[in-house]
Amino acid sequence: MRQCVIGIWKDTTDGFIEGVPMIYANGAWTRSLKPYVYDGTTWQPVGHAGTLMIPFITSTGDPFYESGGTPLYVRSHE
Repeated sequence: MRQCVIGIWKDTTDGFIEGVPMIYANGAWTRSLKPYVYDGTTWQPVGHAGTLMIPFITSTGDPFYESGGTPLYVRSHE
């Protein structure tokens, strides 16, 4: 089963690790199947790629932007 994951900053050695969003409800922890985060204006889905996503960086170290002006993200795993 594909599940949502979020990035959790562990330390400078390990960097980001994968974590599964959990919700405490009715006295038990359960996995959040469709987590959302409020960005100040709207609710946006998070973690739906099933793996950590990182920004695509050009050879000069700058972020790569799509034609629409949004940053391009890629999977962090091989």
